[in-house]
Amino acid sequence: MAGLDPRYITSIELESFFIDKDSGEPLANGMVYFWENSDRIVPKLVYELSGSPPNYTYTPLPNPIILSNTGNFQDSAGNNIAVYYFPYDSTSPDANIQLYYISVFNADGVEQFTREAWPNTTIDTSAVLTNSAFNNQISNPQFATVLFNASTGLTISFSGSGTTNVVIAPGWELSVTYTGTGTVIVAQNSVSGVSQYPSNPPFTLSVTAGANISALTLTQTLNNTPDIWSPDGSSGYVASSITLAPLSSIISMTYTPSTGSSTLLLSANNMSGSYASFPATVQLATASSTDTGATGYVNIVIALPVSGTTTLTNVQVMGVSSNTLVTYDETTPQEQINDLFWYYKPLQDYKQTPSYLVGWDFAYNPAQFLGTSVSAIASGANTSNYYWDQTIIFQSATSGVATSQASSGALRITATNTTQFALVQYLPQAVARKVLNQRACVNIAGLASNAINGTVSIWYTKSTLPSTIAGNNSIVATLDSTGFPATFNGTWTQVPRSGLGNATFTIGTSSTTEWNDYRFNGWDLQGASDANAATFVAIVVGFASLASTHTVDIGSISLQAGDIATRPAPKTLNETLSDCQYYYQKSFLPGTVPASNVGLGTGEYVYIATKASTAMGITSAVIPLTMYAPPTSSTGAVTLYNPASTGAQIYDSTQSVSFTSSFSAHISNNGFIVGGTGNSSTVVGDILNIHWTADCRLGQ
Repeated sequence: MAGLDPRYITSIELESFFIDKDSGEPLANGMVYFWENSDRIVPKLVYELSGSPPNYTYTPLPNPIILSNTGNFQDSAGNNIAVYYFPYDSTSPDANIQLYYISVFNADGVEQFTREAWPNTTIDTSAVLTNSAFNNQISNPQFATVLFNASTGLTISFSGSGTTNVVIAPGWELSVTYTGTGTVIVAQNSVSGVSQYPSNPPFTLSVTAGANISALTLTQTLNNTPDIWSPDGSSGYVASSITLAPLSSIISMTYTPSTGSSTLLLSANNMSGSYASFPATVQLATASSTDTGATGYVNIVIALPVSGTTTLTNVQVMGVSSNTLVTYDETTPQEQINDLFWYYKPLQDYKQTPSYLVGWDFAYNPAQFLGTSVSAIASGANTSNYYWDQTIIFQSATSGVATSQASSGALRITATNTTQFALVQYLPQAVARKVLNQRACVNIAGLASNAINGTVSIWYTKSTLPSTIAGNNSIVATLDSTGFPATFNGTWTQVPRSGLGNATFTIGTSSTTEWNDYRFNGWDLQGASDANAATFVAIVVGFASLASTHTVDIGSISLQAGDIATRPAPKTLNETLSDCQYYYQKSFLPGTVPASNVGLGTGEYVYIATKASTAMGITSAVIPLTMYAPPTSSTGAVTLYNPASTGAQIYDSTQSVSFTSSFSAHISNNGFIVGGTGNSSTVVGDILNIHWTADCRLGQ
């Protein structure tokens, strides 16, 4: 509702009627000229009121006005009108008085009379408020920061038909609707200090529309604000303003909620020879948006001319208590940038940081020992097994879950029986104590075929880990209905969340393959004395019951220092593989599940026989990378595989025979040796081949 503006003044009579000074007849086709009173050769605009209640605007009239045949004011269509005077030198709320000098002539050019210092008025300061009690709710209102190269500007090219949306500055989206080929050129203009534009903007924005454009808008979205400022028992007024360059075509600013009716805030064009501010105050209708704060928003839409150049700045919108005009809230560019935290926060949140967890950016997980496709494991109810590298999965039903790699790279959990499940990873002592001595946060990125509840929790122990080999056990013995561990294997203490309660979430579905993010922070032992006595930390991401055939895709899970949870910082495939090889290594090619008889030339260890026939021979150390612990029987194992036949024997590829016995010895976290009793046909110098795995995964 563009309301009436008390600064536009009309005569108190309902109709103006001019008569010839000599004949007394109506001054048919007479001419009325309007000039600045202080400079009577400079024309000064007068206006007519247009629109209908409550949406009014003031439209400039021709100068001079040609009177009707009956001596009345008329518009270009011949309609009888009232003339509105604007006795100020600009539209700024703090404008100075600038009265009219008016001269009236008959159709033959004979002067009839003049009026000076018209109308007799002073600035009505009661109609103008300073901005001390109000704050501009538009971010980046002077385009202090833009997202294109300010020195070269931005050219948006288009062809065909459609709409192109470009975020040109923090908070501002330019929308171009077109049919044909053309361009829109956008520029940030730096303003000199002596320019004396209203409210001294440091920058303006110019938008130059080329051909074939049917609509051109500049929009700022006020998120989570359904029907803000609409009457709620109070007045519901909105004050807005904009500053335009000289000779700007008409622009409009509209309040557009996500649902409900739009309201025109102002309409303006600057016909003067200098920059001018155009304020207006309107009253909104009663709230009609059915959206909630979680999804609702209001768009402030500036409709720009579809041809020529429009230059603007000082965009302001704010809620006020009465139908009064408000001066522009003049602030520094630094403050305008400070106010853009809402814009930069989600960008900063997405700027990924390293995670303590290994291999839980699942697109890069090498899945070394079982491969990316793992059938359900029939280990019994409430059991746990390693499925992928550094990934233990608990299942409440035997043969409950199978895993695969989704096309997005995610770890896909498929329920083969209705079951609860949890993902578990352990962190060794050095990392565990670092985690426990600072605040921590977690980000989970995923989606589900059907929405499912889950809970993430962090635990520590001062003892040893339960074994997934001896009893198929992990930290989790059972889960409650939200996926939170209810009973445990071993003795565990929960890391608290600073009074925030359990970190529960609901993984939802998605119309695309893009994962949803669930962020939690606040884990903090607050200086607990036993933090430095911890031997292991466990993260448990547990879920409610997953119906048979339903799936959950986990793109990534991160455990990070601080309170800003993000997806894990990307690593190369080789970096992730190296991290996982700290706990499990193999000689097999990536993607090959360890097994006997996979063929020669598949990455196996190759060396030369130094003893003939059935004599025992040994190799040098094998393991390429240092591991977390020696892969011995207490922490894991070294397992041998015959590459060209069944069993675990060294293969003599020169003679195409297998050894009669083979073994590993001198096992440390830096390597081991392989030895064996040769075949009777083996001679010194034969090429010997053996595949191997070295396993010291935590909780084995």
